[in-house]
Amino acid sequence: MNVNSYYTRPWILKRYLIGPIAPYLAPFSDFLVKQGYSYATGQRYVREVGHLSRWLDRQGVSIAELSEEIIRNYLCFRYQNNHLQVTKWPYRHLFNYLQQTGIVGIQKPVETPPEQCIDR
Repeated sequence: MNVNSYYTRPWILKRYLIGPIAPYLAPFSDFLVKQGYSYATGQRYVREVGHLSRWLDRQGVSIAELSEEIIRNYLCFRYQNNHLQVTKWPYRHLFNYLQQTGIVGIQKPVETPPEQCIDR
């Protein structure tokens, strides 16, 4: 299965295949299918990840630099531009997929001051 399972019109799909995530969009959609996501949800997730990929391209961010912080910055950008329907779930699933496949490294959580005290 490929991204075309969610988008059967190539001209629509083409707009999402831009940026550093583009080569991983088809495998990500396969991942969504294997997880049991419906057609509508999978289509929405692919679309949202496509928007993220285009934004990363405009920002000059590579796939190797992708982090949860960058995704949070993107979400702030989307909220500020009145895209209030955006949720974190497509990006969380994408980031988990990229970590599971070794495309991005697993990041160590940032320790808060109380956690630093406990560690000491």
